[in-house]
Amino acid sequence: SSEWFLYRSKDKVWNKTRLVYSHTKGRKFNTMLPIHPSATGVALHSSFFGEGAERLVREFREIGPDGMFVGPKLVAKESRFQIDLLNTDQSQIEKFHRTFCETQNRAQGLADVFNIRLEHLPCYNPQTMPKISFFSCSV
Repeated sequence: SSEWFLYRSKDKVWNKTRLVYSHTKGRKFNTMLPIHPSATGVALHSSFFGEGAERLVREFREIGPDGMFVGPKLVAKESRFQIDLLNTDQSQIEKFHRTFCETQNRAQGLADVFNIRLEHLPCYNPQTMPKISFFSCSV
C-alpha cells in the first residue's frame, strides 16, 4: 500500500539484521536476526502517529515473502535532528544512535521505578491500571 514504505532483503536495501543496544554488556550494539523468523523485509508507515520534543514516531512492521505483516507491531522512532550519513564516519553514526538508546534505557529505568511506586497505591488494581514500558532499542 502507498501508506507504507517497504524495504526488502531481495532489493538489497535491508540486510536482514538489526542492531540491538546492550547497556549492560559494554554499551555496544549486538547484531541480531529479525524478530520474526520468516521476515524478509520491513515496512515503515509513511506518516507519523506521535511526536515529542526530539523524536517522531511511526508504525513499523516486519514483512514476510508475500509482503504481509509478520510478528508483533513495532514502532520506529526518528530523531528530529538529521545526520549526514554519507559524510559522517561510522563511529560518529554509532555515537548518535548510542546516545538515543541510552536515553531509552534511562526512560525504562524511570518507568520501572514509577510502576513499583504505582503498585503500592491503595487503589492499585493490576487488571485496570496500565504500566509504563519502553521497547528495547534496535537500529
